[in-house]
Amino acid sequence: MIYFLLKSAILLSVLYGCFFVLLSRETFHRFNRGVLLAILVSSLVLPAWQITLDRSLLVPEWVLHPDDTRITETENNIAEAQARTPGSTEERHRPHIAPDNREHIGHVPASSKPFPWDAVLYTLYFMGIAWHFFSVLRQILAFRHDIRHGIKTRDKYGNTIIIRGGNFAPYSFFRHIVMSAKDYENSRHPILTHEQAHIRLGHSWDILLLESICTLQWFNPLVWMLARDLRAVHEYEADKAVLDLGIDATRYQQLLVIKAFGTRLQSVTNSLSHGSLKDRIIMMKKTKSSGLLMLKGLFLPLFMGIAVIAFAKPKTEEANLPGMPGEGNAVQGVHAMPSMADEEKSKEQKMVTAWFLTDEQKKHPIMKKYGDFYRVSWTKGAWIEAWGKSFVEDRPKSEYPFTIPAKKTKMLLDGVEFNLHNVPDLPASALKKIEQSKEGETVVINLITKPVEIPAGIHGSVNPQLTILLTGTPPKDASFRVSIFQSQGIKETFDHKQYEYISWTQKSYNIKNLLKDISYRKDHQIRINVCHGVPQEHINRLTAMLKECGLTNYEFVHEK
Repeated sequence: MIYFLLKSAILLSVLYGCFFVLLSRETFHRFNRGVLLAILVSSLVLPAWQITLDRSLLVPEWVLHPDDTRITETENNIAEAQARTPGSTEERHRPHIAPDNREHIGHVPASSKPFPWDAVLYTLYFMGIAWHFFSVLRQILAFRHDIRHGIKTRDKYGNTIIIRGGNFAPYSFFRHIVMSAKDYENSRHPILTHEQAHIRLGHSWDILLLESICTLQWFNPLVWMLARDLRAVHEYEADKAVLDLGIDATRYQQLLVIKAFGTRLQSVTNSLSHGSLKDRIIMMKKTKSSGLLMLKGLFLPLFMGIAVIAFAKPKTEEANLPGMPGEGNAVQGVHAMPSMADEEKSKEQKMVTAWFLTDEQKKHPIMKKYGDFYRVSWTKGAWIEAWGKSFVEDRPKSEYPFTIPAKKTKMLLDGVEFNLHNVPDLPASALKKIEQSKEGETVVINLITKPVEIPAGIHGSVNPQLTILLTGTPPKDASFRVSIFQSQGIKETFDHKQYEYISWTQKSYNIKNLLKDISYRKDHQIRINVCHGVPQEHINRLTAMLKECGLTNYEFVHEK
């Protein structure tokens, strides 16, 4: 919900900001009213309407819903590499599941629980909703009181006119017009013409939509500015209707001045005294704007289109998320889940652990679908022959353990079946080979602890050859605005389109982690292609990383 509200507020603010700068002072009131209403509607519809696009077309989502466990769009760009050899250098450094061996994951002792900021924010938000809702309700009840305690008559259009004593500004709401007895006697014609215009143009419907948005976004100052401008446009339209009927402009403006000092009633109604009196008089005297200026309104579909793309979901579906178990398969690590606790990392890895989901985790649609998991780890020299891949682990230990859904998998230890409640108590170093097969729709995983003979030609998990591209500034046509790219193997090209995205500092996918992988291979070879205009600080930064990782066989090649 918070994610939706943030997107809605940001979209409304951007669109209204453009309107305020480009159109707010122009005289085509009907067009401006349509633009403002379109902004209100789009701020509700577009954040909730998510199309599916290829990930390369998506704008990175830097702000996620706090409970959203899907990976960010920046990380989605490398999903293809996730499907390659598990454990290879093309695999991305990402968070992994913390299986807390048969205990509920994420349990925090009461003494160390963080302050519940989310609960505080929700409380404040709903208090604001309640405050605005009751404010609107109070105004509606006051209107109801007025129509019950006044003298009623009808105009020639069938609208009900309520005449009351007192000194207040006339107003209308749907097909009711409320005015004082003095105004009815002395200024009936211009006032009725003004309020009848409000009714004929359907301004009350606009007000209901506006108040609904204000209730949801009461915390957004720009929504109140939009409300002010929409009510002003209503008054401009009604004022124009009065003057178009031949009523003297000077006398009408004098009436507005008099009514401006009357008691103002509900903001949920259309009142003769709403809006800035100075602005209304200026707008009456202003020269009609050229119709060509309406072209400035093209910002609306432009930014709405950008919003649709920004709010779009990646093409990946739940069952095919990178690292998620696929239909009838078991794929490595459910990477979007919480990372392993520091104390768990320091312990010796177990070959197999059971991960039982908490009640809260079971509410997530992906977790609910797959249920509890096995988590399998191994060390250097293990032969992995599963999921269409065959490789030997080059790293000291498996930094990317397989997380396997128990519902769809039959687990064997040296050919003997076991389950989540009797996993073997063996270290990861005991695992020599992983084999995969199928029995109907069930995936069979056999963990072999007996010595195996690895055939010639089975490659290691780390590719020792790497080409890095330094562009200096992010290329304008790059999918992601970064200045460093990488490609497995040795390349001579300086075209960034021939490389893959990587970052300098991103937590889960950065160049330093990639260099750390290559450092496990003594036969490594690294080429750094340096484009024109690359600052020396980028070269120095990368050189320091190479030395820190103990890499020696590298060369910088500058673009000619």
